[in-house]
Amino acid sequence: MAKTLTLLIVCDADPDRPDYGGPSFDVRGPLRWRGLSEGAPRLLEGLAACRDDAGRGLPILWCVRADEQIEQCHDRADWALDHFAAFWKDCRSAGHSLGWHPHHWRWSDERRCFHQEIADRDWQTRNLEKGAAAFAQPPRFSRTGWYAMNDENLNTLEKLGVEMDLSAMPGMVRRGEPDRRGSYFVGQYDWSRCKSAPYHPHPRDYQSEDPRGRKLIEYPLRTTASPALRALLGLRYRLRGATGKIGARLGLNVTLHPWLFAPLLDEALREAEARGAARLAVYFHPDELLADAGPRLAGLPLYGAPYLLRNVARLQRLAQRRKIEVRFADAADELADWQKKLSAAGEPDWQAAPIAAAEMERSADLAVQVFHPADAEEYRRRFCWKHEELSQVGPWIMAGRQEDRLLGHYPSLAGRAWWFGEEVTSAHSCDTAVLPERQGKGLLGKLAREQYERLRAAGFRFAWAFPNHRIFPLRVGSLAWREVAPFPFLIRPLRLSAVLRRLWPGPLGAFLADGVGAGWSLLSPLPRSSPEVEIVPVGEFGAEADEIWRLARTRLSIATVRDRDWFRRRYVAAPDRPYELFHLKRRGDIVGLAVTRLTEKRDLRTFAVCELFLGDFVLETATAALAALLRHGAENGAEVAGALCLPHQPEYQAYRRAGFWPLPRRFHPEPTFFTAYPLQGSDDSEALFDAKNWYLTWGDLDTI
Repeated sequence: MAKTLTLLIVCDADPDRPDYGGPSFDVRGPLRWRGLSEGAPRLLEGLAACRDDAGRGLPILWCVRADEQIEQCHDRADWALDHFAAFWKDCRSAGHSLGWHPHHWRWSDERRCFHQEIADRDWQTRNLEKGAAAFAQPPRFSRTGWYAMNDENLNTLEKLGVEMDLSAMPGMVRRGEPDRRGSYFVGQYDWSRCKSAPYHPHPRDYQSEDPRGRKLIEYPLRTTASPALRALLGLRYRLRGATGKIGARLGLNVTLHPWLFAPLLDEALREAEARGAARLAVYFHPDELLADAGPRLAGLPLYGAPYLLRNVARLQRLAQRRKIEVRFADAADELADWQKKLSAAGEPDWQAAPIAAAEMERSADLAVQVFHPADAEEYRRRFCWKHEELSQVGPWIMAGRQEDRLLGHYPSLAGRAWWFGEEVTSAHSCDTAVLPERQGKGLLGKLAREQYERLRAAGFRFAWAFPNHRIFPLRVGSLAWREVAPFPFLIRPLRLSAVLRRLWPGPLGAFLADGVGAGWSLLSPLPRSSPEVEIVPVGEFGAEADEIWRLARTRLSIATVRDRDWFRRRYVAAPDRPYELFHLKRRGDIVGLAVTRLTEKRDLRTFAVCELFLGDFVLETATAALAALLRHGAENGAEVAGALCLPHQPEYQAYRRAGFWPLPRRFHPEPTFFTAYPLQGSDDSEALFDAKNWYLTWGDLDTI
């Protein structure tokens, strides 16, 4: 089957913005429309020569303004539909489509300017009803101003006859704030959690998929994570007086200079190569078609009609080299296509329902059936321990049931977490399993979305996970998780000769291994311990753990609550895996806690430093304690030591002083990723994806 890339272009048919010669947002009067009256007709002529691989023309979905601002500035909400009627007729004759672009611009008599209305949902509903009534027939397609959306708006759009909304910009989120162009509040939107493929949005969470389906389809446009372009966009916002952060991804107008638009093209082509099919849905504004207006870079316009044509031509040229067929899409065709795709899934022959505590053994049996562990009984015990004991709010497992049979499950460990000075509830996703005959058929994705809705309703703040390379594409793709940081695995040889003997068998290999190992011991000896610092084995932590947590949390932003109860659940109550617990003492006083485990990893005796946790962090104390721990591990036969630590954590410097090195991902025994997912929409949700906010150790995983 040929690889395909579908191109859909949308125009937000706004009046000219202040940057392009239009009036500022503190003017309530006739708007300026040179982009539509001059630029758009010229573009229509240029598009006549565009043909895809099958000879089809390039249609545009022109989303026309019709709302209260248009009525206030031009006396009629349908003014743009009527004033440009001849142009819209030409568009239809050329195979283009019309949609609707409603804006929640509201005039403030107190502030004497237009602003984005976000709080008054009744006014928003009336505004949408007024705009929809301006059309002779209910508009089938919509794309909201600023990409802004909420549950009530989306449900209203569906009631008004909209069948496909194109507002979604995956990964993009911004707070509304003042704008130097005349408004005191604009630009609030949140698409941080939505998937990148079209979906039926849930009536109570527009960013989540409704597994039961509905008429309206949300059709996301493509975004990019290019760091350079995020920096450039951030600079533009600063010049407008904006101060808030932009999201992890951003949308690029198809009228952007080809050098800057290239990352979006490249990402789409790579996806088409990898998956066999991809979508490239992009947008532009009419005023960007004007050659004599708008922002410039190094004397050249940032946007322009010629750039749109060049970007399309470059896409076709690169696709041809990679043997990818480019298909120019009409909005109506895409709607029909995705209606078929989404309805083809149909009603599942199974039901999603939570696992009760009494059913834990059944869920454990499913995991054993899928993963085939070497010791099935030990695996069952640890599974039940995790979801009954370690999960601090009882079991949270969503299962797919077919009568009395479990087809798959999506578990989460409920835990207490520290979030910027307050205690919240978080969900650690792990142990996802689906029977082989049901894999790749959407079961896991639907279970995940049901689980997210359940967690969200219970007040969970966020979820986090360490998926392997097999499930990672699902999490960051259709489930809209995001990678926070590379997996922070640190390693330190303790007996390098033993490690090399396994790699180099035979007499010569042993000779070389012993020589290299001896040299390594001279070049990288174990760090020196300190007579002031000692490690004291204990059976269990007591009230001192609560005090150390109280001191440590003042320097933490996002972390698992590491108090006495957590240490007991995580280490003392764990079956089949003996851990060693230590007090870290300085001059006789308990200043920290440590947990280690000696285990076999890849036929190597591995000394895992699970916790190195100090109340008031002192680098010299941490390094000396780590030195004592490593000597203890070496004396007990350990050949290599390992730990997890993010580079910004203060413990990282202690690990590096002790001879640990970050292990590149390509050398990991199994590629693992650190990902997160916000469960509650909030202004600070972007903080979840900044690795510098996190505190991680091996104890945050369930595998050691």
